[in-house]
Amino acid sequence: MNDTLKIPELSVVALRHPVECKGGVLPQGGKGTVVHVYRDGGHYEVEFAEPFPCTVTLRRADIYPE
Repeated sequence: MNDTLKIPELSVVALRHPVECKGGVLPQGGKGTVVHVYRDGGHYEVEFAEPFPCTVTLRRADIYPE
C-alpha cells in the first residue's frame, strides 16, 4: 500500500493506533469516514460513530483506507 496517495472524501478509513477524542479513546482499527481532506493531502477530518460520536483531525500516517 502506498501511504502517499490522497484518500478521497467520504472514504471509509481505519486507525493505525488508538486516538484520544472528547475524553475517550478510539481504538486501533476503529473505522470512520473522511469528511474533509485538507489541501496538503496530509491531514484529514474523520468522523467516527463508534464507540462514541467524534470528529478528529488526523495525519495520513494515522489512517489507512478500508
